[in-house]
Amino acid sequence: MNPTLLKSVVALVPPAMLLSGSLFLYSRTKTFPALIQIFGAGCLLVVVLSHVCEAVSIFPAMRWGEADSVGHYLDLWGAVLGLTLFPLGYLFHGVAIKGVRPKHALGPEAPSDVLALEHSRVAEEGITR
Repeated sequence: MNPTLLKSVVALVPPAMLLSGSLFLYSRTKTFPALIQIFGAGCLLVVVLSHVCEAVSIFPAMRWGEADSVGHYLDLWGAVLGLTLFPLGYLFHGVAIKGVRPKHALGPEAPSDVLALEHSRVAEEGITR
């Protein structure tokens, strides 16, 4: 087996996992940051697929691996867009969910207020230990 093809096929795994995770996130949230992640992961997948095409010699008119060729610029812009858009989508998603507070068992209060709430309840009911 061609060593370049083997490396390219192995390199398909991470972008495919990023794409499947992004698709799963988008199916659950339907948000713009998840859509940006999908597009970024897709661009990274295009980069790896261009290397697979180079190893198997598919579409020789693209002149894979040569400078100033269509294949070179497809590879370059796929990498630039993928390495820019995927992290941006991840960052925007993290910023968007940071404002969402989890609901606690004792109500919407922050965990630091839970002890004060318990002490006030004990004082109101006159419970002694």
